[in-house]
Amino acid sequence: TTIGHLEMRNGSSDVLRRAEAGEEFVITNHGQPVARLGPITRVLRDLADSGQARPARASWESLEPPPRAA
Repeated sequence: TTIGHLEMRNGSSDVLRRAEAGEEFVITNHGQPVARLGPITRVLRDLADSGQARPARASWESLEPPPRAA
């Protein structure tokens, strides 16, 4: 589904609800595609499948906090 940036802005709640349900969108600006919006799990899977990302080795809860700046 392709939607313009104004439709995205004015109907963002509905668009996000639909994306959460599994729908994907191409967002356009002046008729030119500029972004893709979809469920985060599908985006992460697509990135991993293309070699652009890899699964985490640990959960974020297990990470130590960063050191404090001096």
